[in-house]
Amino acid sequence: MAEPVKQSLILRSALELGAVLVLAMVSILVSFLTAESAESDAMRINLAGSLRMHSYKIAETWVLQRGGMLPAEGKRLLTDRIDEFDVLLYRPSLYNYIRNSEDVSLNLALDDVESRWRELKPQLTPYEHRFTSLLEEMDEFVLKIDDLVGQLVLQTQSRFNMLRLIQVICLFMTAGVVVLAYVGISGKVVEPLRQLLVMAGKARGGDFSMRLPVRGSDELSLLARAFNEMAESLDIMYRDLEGRVQEKTYHLEEAQQGLLLLYELSRALGEEGQFSEKARQAIMRLQHYLNVERIDLDFSYDDTDSSRLITTVDGNVPPLRRNGSPSPDYMYPLLGTRGSHGHMSVYCKDDKPLTNEQCQMVEALVDTMTAALDTEVRQDEGHRLALMEERATIARELHDSLAQSLSYSKIQVSRFQILHARGADQSSLDAALNDIKSGLQSAYRQLRELLATFRLQLSSPGLRSALEATLSEFSDRGGIPMTLNYNLENHRPRPNEEIHVLQIVREALSNVLRHAQAKRADVSLKWAEQGHIEVIISDDGQGFDSQATGPNHFGKTIMDERAHILGGSVAFANNETGGASVTLCFKSEVPDSKENQGNRK
Repeated sequence: MAEPVKQSLILRSALELGAVLVLAMVSILVSFLTAESAESDAMRINLAGSLRMHSYKIAETWVLQRGGMLPAEGKRLLTDRIDEFDVLLYRPSLYNYIRNSEDVSLNLALDDVESRWRELKPQLTPYEHRFTSLLEEMDEFVLKIDDLVGQLVLQTQSRFNMLRLIQVICLFMTAGVVVLAYVGISGKVVEPLRQLLVMAGKARGGDFSMRLPVRGSDELSLLARAFNEMAESLDIMYRDLEGRVQEKTYHLEEAQQGLLLLYELSRALGEEGQFSEKARQAIMRLQHYLNVERIDLDFSYDDTDSSRLITTVDGNVPPLRRNGSPSPDYMYPLLGTRGSHGHMSVYCKDDKPLTNEQCQMVEALVDTMTAALDTEVRQDEGHRLALMEERATIARELHDSLAQSLSYSKIQVSRFQILHARGADQSSLDAALNDIKSGLQSAYRQLRELLATFRLQLSSPGLRSALEATLSEFSDRGGIPMTLNYNLENHRPRPNEEIHVLQIVREALSNVLRHAQAKRADVSLKWAEQGHIEVIISDDGQGFDSQATGPNHFGKTIMDERAHILGGSVAFANNETGGASVTLCFKSEVPDSKENQGNRK
């Protein structure tokens, strides 16, 4: 509820302005009335002054008539002038005004004139009156009239004096009201407003400590009191918000340090090395950050593996708590994709539990450790699978190439023995020996090719690097340029597919150097429709000879067998513009590009 105003500045200002207005109106009204009366006073003074003139005219007419200087009708002239004097004397504007006025001196003067005129008037008709006596009486009568005129003048002067006095009083009263208003405005309005502006400026800068002095119960005093209450409320709220901001800032800094530590620990756990050593360093740093008594990590790689204990204190046995219980304050299980890997135990110091943020950080670190354990297990399994696949690939390559060539040579040796036992002619024996020699040479060549292929894989991982090295090798050997157009950036074939593709490319390039007499060769790999990979080896040589015959001519048999193993086919054709091309097409086991990119990531 609003506090009532007891000393209203608005009312005070209205009263001061009203006082100035009243004084001004009084001064103006008095001046107006005085001016109006002054105009009438002038007329009355002139009228009273004309009585003197008529007195002299009456005396002049009386003297002339007595001396016989006027004609017979002159007597009538004297009577007219006496009547005119009566009219002037008793004119209402003069006579009634004086009688109605409260001026005693003026009424007495009029009484003297009237009484003297009544005495003098009868003496003017008979001309027997002494000449000197009448003139003396007339002079006295004129003096009475002068006294009446003087009283009228004095009355007018008194009115003007009163006007001057009233105006001076109004002037001083107006000045006093203005001075009082100025002092009141300065003390009650200007200074409080200045202090309000100073307080507003400080409040704008965040300083709410200033308080305004409250004097009286006017509007500005109530406003100052309201400002003080508002400043006090804002000061309390500002301090509360400042404390909250500091608290939030502290928590944010703690969270930032925790996130930075979590990032560093996650990065360290993701690096190469033994998990146990990385985990030891991680829980040591975590203990220092959390300021706890100790942290234990009990983990294993899988269900068949024995449990390992890592702790942040010397010894493997956790110390007893003060209440005699060795149980940890917090326990976080390491639940991976393949089951539980163990748990992490946190032992806090007395009466210092972990905050929610710290618990979340520990949970995140436990998840990272679990992921690192899963990754290490998967990498170990991947290494085993890669080793087994490599062994299987070597065995398959030996079986598909070298073993078949040796089997062919063994058959030719048996054939040679049969021919020799039957006593065949020398030409048949020589033919059998040539077949044996050809088979051994083919086996030796395939052995060298396999060794070269495995060396390339060991030194240059990836099909593209192996193909680049192969083209560089054959280009140096044959002295012709060879180019590679590799369009399988987002599709990486499986390792066994890379082996067969590389062997087919080497076999085709070997034929180019031995038989094609080409000046250049090109190898192109691209991703065809429906998940097929297309490999084209082309040259600008003399092409394939359709009349050529013989076992494994141009290595076609080996390339057909490898294409069959890949589940595809190989085609041999002569180009229309010259030269030959070998086209391998097979369906790769890799998924499409987006899925493959996601798996690779």
